[in-house]
Amino acid sequence: MTVSEILKTCSHEKVAGAAVASIGGDFVRRVNGVASRTGVAPGAFVARTVREFGRHAGERRISEVERAVEKADMPILQGLRYIVEEALEKPER
Repeated sequence: MTVSEILKTCSHEKVAGAAVASIGGDFVRRVNGVASRTGVAPGAFVARTVREFGRHAGERRISEVERAVEKADMPILQGLRYIVEEALEKPER
């Protein structure tokens, strides 16, 4: 259920940008850095990452996200971070 909510909401640039800002800290700095290097706004980078996840993630990956956020206080934000972390760890895009 959480993943479908992330896909519905965070695939939109403004919502994704606001979600990243609310997570804050080092995560924001890392997202901003990758977005800057790829020439897009942070919200656009995150929204694109979420859309790509939605198109390509199989049941196994979706289950991983669901398990990762199972007891989180803010499961949508935790799930978004889980999804985006993989994109942040990729070599220069």
